[in-house]
Amino acid sequence: MIFLKGIENKEQLKRNYRHLAMQLHPDRGGDSQLFVKLNEEYERLSRKFELMSKGFEYLKLGDTVFVNGTECMVTFVGSDIFIAKAKGRSRKDVFLKTNGIGKYHPQFRASVSMNYRSC
Repeated sequence: MIFLKGIENKEQLKRNYRHLAMQLHPDRGGDSQLFVKLNEEYERLSRKFELMSKGFEYLKLGDTVFVNGTECMVTFVGSDIFIAKAKGRSRKDVFLKTNGIGKYHPQFRASVSMNYRSC
């Protein structure tokens, strides 16, 4: 279930989250399961905006990146590289943390948002 859609920046995320949290909070008569899902979605989007501002240096295991538009999950993070695996597929590759370009396949470019730059 998607509660927070169409969010463009961290301030808008925070504002919409607080509004929904007031409605869904169990102490205010809301459903506790929906409130937990809202919190999970907020954490995921908050992390996305954090990565967008800081870059690949702050990646953690399990973060979502997009490789040439394909949604991928980070499966390894080293000091200068990270490995991303395409969700639902067996394809994975190694990327440089400095710029998100594939270490062995430079045609692959990682991004923290759905939009990627072709160079």
